[in-house]
Amino acid sequence: MSSEAILRSVAENLSPQQMLSGVVAFVKANFTPLSNTFFTTGSESWNYGATTAEAEGIVRAAQAQTAAFAYFGSEWKHFVVDVAAPTDVDSISETIERVLETIVRFGPQSIDLADLPDERLNGEHLAAVLRATYVWRDTIPGWQAAVQRANEALVRAGINPFDALIGLA
Repeated sequence: MSSEAILRSVAENLSPQQMLSGVVAFVKANFTPLSNTFFTTGSESWNYGATTAEAEGIVRAAQAQTAAFAYFGSEWKHFVVDVAAPTDVDSISETIERVLETIVRFGPQSIDLADLPDERLNGEHLAAVLRATYVWRDTIPGWQAAVQRANEALVRAGINPFDALIGLA
């Protein structure tokens, strides 16, 4: 599969806002603002001078960043959205590791708990994600609502939600 096909397949899972946010963050982090501009973007009017070759490099780098964001942005969900996922220590640890790696790379706002499918949620993995991200609960989209959703998923699985969610509400 070509790299372009991989980028497209990965980017299909991102909203336009998520793609734009990833590109904007990458450009801001990697290019110094200049007064003589090759292009200007956004209402903030931050300008970046670049030759055509540099602009093409910026686009390729932004595409790679978007692909990385898409990969890490969905990789942590692997067990969280699988009601039949194993819930042993290794599986839960893998979920937490992926969540924290995504936060390190893209910030806590990249863990979006608002769009998880209720019917497929694994309550134990979601409870682990909530515990691991508690310090960012005000930054992560859908964090507060995810506590209730985890409660419901645990009840559906026949697990006492009090044990899994104590201290999170």
